[in-house]
Amino acid sequence: MKGLTVINMIILIISLMAILASSLYMYFTQYLTTGIIWWSFPVLFLVFWLLSFLLFYGILAIMTLFMNPKKVVVHPYKFYSLMIAWTTRFLATFYRLDIVFENDHLLPHNSKFFLISNHQSNLDPIALLAVMKKHTVTFIMKDSLLNLPVIGPWLRTSGYLPLDRKNDRKALEVVALAIKRIKDGKALGVYPEGTRSRGPKMNEFHHGIFRVPQKAEAPIVVVAIDNLYRVKKRFLWTRTKVLIRICEVIPYEDIKNKTTADISLRAQTSIQKALDEARAKYSWLN
Repeated sequence: MKGLTVINMIILIISLMAILASSLYMYFTQYLTTGIIWWSFPVLFLVFWLLSFLLFYGILAIMTLFMNPKKVVVHPYKFYSLMIAWTTRFLATFYRLDIVFENDHLLPHNSKFFLISNHQSNLDPIALLAVMKKHTVTFIMKDSLLNLPVIGPWLRTSGYLPLDRKNDRKALEVVALAIKRIKDGKALGVYPEGTRSRGPKMNEFHHGIFRVPQKAEAPIVVVAIDNLYRVKKRFLWTRTKVLIRICEVIPYEDIKNKTTADISLRAQTSIQKALDEARAKYSWLN
């Protein structure tokens, strides 16, 4: 069963629950007393849909009580990955993101690739996953994010990998697992800046992480993200147009004999060039 079908089924189930609840409410509070007020149905449906939605996520939250919050998953569970994908699309709508996705035709047909991007906001992976519907991408993330209640166990079970920068041994274990994950045909993403820039300027990349695609013999998908740093202060009042552009896909043959510093420089230069071009083209990025 394809992911989109599963997501549609969940939405359908929530909608049917809302219709049933709305109908029962109207029957007992209107039909048996003063008569049906038809205009109230869409209002009731919206209220009960939101309640059903919250109930659904409440059940998912309860499920985290039975997960090991520290376990690093070797083989991600498809069900949890689908829930993460659906949630990111919902959050992209909630945060009122108007995403301009460019050059998606450059993405590899299979999912064996290493994705890197500049990092402006905590919403970066949400926006990326919301538009990359044909690929299941997990990320190497700061271990503090994966230690959060509820969301942490879900991300771990979905295949997200925790990076502890203060523990070299654990960091090497995560890198080894990342290499294995990509060799097994999975897509993995990372932010080489290591932390958010919180603005339009890009921080310097950490070179070492580029050893992963070399060892995994995988292409690097280079992505530029822009304008997400503005969302935090604007989403309550207005929609925010953001850019996600696939800059290039660097084949493995181009990196296998290069130093990680050279690979890092090429990727960062490619992103900066894309950002400069887009900011010259789109006024809403300035």
